[in-house]
Amino acid sequence: MADIRVNTQRDTALSTFPTQTRFPLSKSKHRRHTISANELTAKVRDLRELQAFAAELQAEIDTLTDALKEEMTARGVEEMAVDVFKVRWTTVKSCRFDTTAFKREQAGLYAMYSKESTTRRFSVA
Repeated sequence: MADIRVNTQRDTALSTFPTQTRFPLSKSKHRRHTISANELTAKVRDLRELQAFAAELQAEIDTLTDALKEEMTARGVEEMAVDVFKVRWTTVKSCRFDTTAFKREQAGLYAMYSKESTTRRFSVA
């Protein structure tokens, strides 16, 4: 695993950040800003740093998972006991509705039964 260094000065601030008190759950859109520009910058930098760390961890997780899958494939098993663990890689069948084909072939019905939904997406660029 790569040597990951996290800014320890801000680590404590991240773990002890009182979310409920800093961001009250009011519905008012005219709330006063409670975080300074410097604090916001620090939080965004911490977030980006942790996201990079998570990506590295995910890559390592994927590598280990792939190695276990390769071994199970080589042994021809879907389940194996390893020490106190039971490792499974099983085939799961599912049936999903093909909305693309339905929309193409039954555009009227698709439009009649489609509902618009709204979500919010958070990103940092």
